[in-house]
Amino acid sequence: LSGNGGTVEVSGKQNLGFDGAVDTSAPNGQGGSLLLDPDKIVVQDNGPSADDAVHLTPDGYIDFDDPDGPLGLTFFISENALEALTTSCLVLQAYISITINNLDGDGILDLTGISEGILFTTKSTAADAGFFMNAGDTIKFDVEFDIDTVDGLSAGTGDINLGKLNGIGGFSSVFLTSGGQITFNGASTMGSLSAIAEDGITVNANLTSTSGDIVVDADLSNDGGVLLFANSLTVNSAGEIALGSNELISAAGHLTLLADSLVEINDNFAGAGNLSIGSSDEVVFDGDLSVMGNLDIDA
Repeated sequence: LSGNGGTVEVSGKQNLGFDGAVDTSAPNGQGGSLLLDPDKIVVQDNGPSADDAVHLTPDGYIDFDDPDGPLGLTFFISENALEALTTSCLVLQAYISITINNLDGDGILDLTGISEGILFTTKSTAADAGFFMNAGDTIKFDVEFDIDTVDGLSAGTGDINLGKLNGIGGFSSVFLTSGGQITFNGASTMGSLSAIAEDGITVNANLTSTSGDIVVDADLSNDGGVLLFANSLTVNSAGEIALGSNELISAAGHLTLLADSLVEINDNFAGAGNLSIGSSDEVVFDGDLSVMGNLDIDA
């Protein structure tokens, strides 16, 4: 027998809950995907979720007559249900927001059962739009992980507030595109990182890539977004480091940049502490440089 796995789309017209098991794998073909598409998505700790109302059919499909529903729909998903998935792709699409509630158990949302890719998308201009999680919690994954809150909208909406990202292996690339601000609250490791925001980026903890570049651009539309390293921290890249902002790159404490390739600081830089840069290639500054502490460059 041969064939590809199908696509399972879960959507509805009222508040819904999902705490089931979906398997869209295909032993002799390409695996399928799970698509969740309401107004808001809330991932609840452990499980089952309080509003579980979805019963999977034996073939693993969930089918509702109304594809999207009106404003106000909130989809409650349990952590356990997501961690039990054996799909190729996990796609969470919510018009307004995706929120991971505090994970009071082990503090980890383990998505390593997904074999090919993860995509979280929002596209609203509402004040509460975007992706949000607890600063102390972790998302664990070993595939490409994309979070996109832009969808062609104007700057200032669609923030991405992250805890810790634990990407395992070289294929765990992270792509973040925000219509508002991106905030890194926890130490994160991934294969590579591309973080692009319309309205600024704040980094509160160490960032590490294990196989590729780290690219952080705080001002996608050249409207004045600031890249702020809010604490003393280290950015360590297995490839290049490229930092960008049309306004200012600022470090509130000591900043260490370590790269196996080129280091680029593509705007004015102001540091309140030491700036230490180690590169196996060259270091490029495209703007004014102001450092209150020591400047140490090894390239």
